Amino acid sequence: MKVTGHQLKEAISLCKLRLSAARNEFEDSLMAFPGEKKDPLEIGKKISDMVTSLAALEAAQACYNLTVKVEFRTDGPRCTIEKVPLVWAVKMAGEANEVKSMWQSAAHGQERRSRYSDNNVRTTDQIVAQPTISKGEALSQALEAARRALMISSSIAKANSTEVDIDAPWLNDTLLNQKG
Repeated sequence: MKVTGHQLKEAISLCKLRLSAARNEFEDSLMAFPGEKKDPLEIGKKISDMVTSLAALEAAQACYNLTVKVEFRTDGPRCTIEKVPLVWAVKMAGEANEVKSMWQSAAHGQERRSRYSDNNVRTTDQIVAQPTISKGEALSQALEAARRALMISSSIAKANSTEVDIDAPWLNDTLLNQKG
């Protein structure tokens, strides 16, 4: 079946939203006032069907992410452009954003030596901890990390627009195009 990453992401998001609502509905169905008609068995079956649909969509997304290739630029002395699976780029995006956050935090001058103390002084002998990197260098690293994270995110967005025929016999138009 031919799909794009955007179609899969949208279908998964919608399925998760419906599943969340059904779980809330299930909780509410466990108690009823006289005259109210609530059927937790029916809602439980609906939830089970939705979980199966979500698993099918996520499995199709995994196939898609392994099929689609992304151009990825390696840094270092021998800068090259490689084609890597989208799944790899998605994992790299998370790591790149973590590194970006780390350097942004350093650039904003976190003066703490550790998370457990409020200052950088050893009070017994008044030794003061000194920064190991300047704020300017930390800012430079933050900007480079942000550039790298943006490059990866842009590659992912471009790749998710690619329509490919994935080998996912469990995927069908009904699953992919569920309406509100």
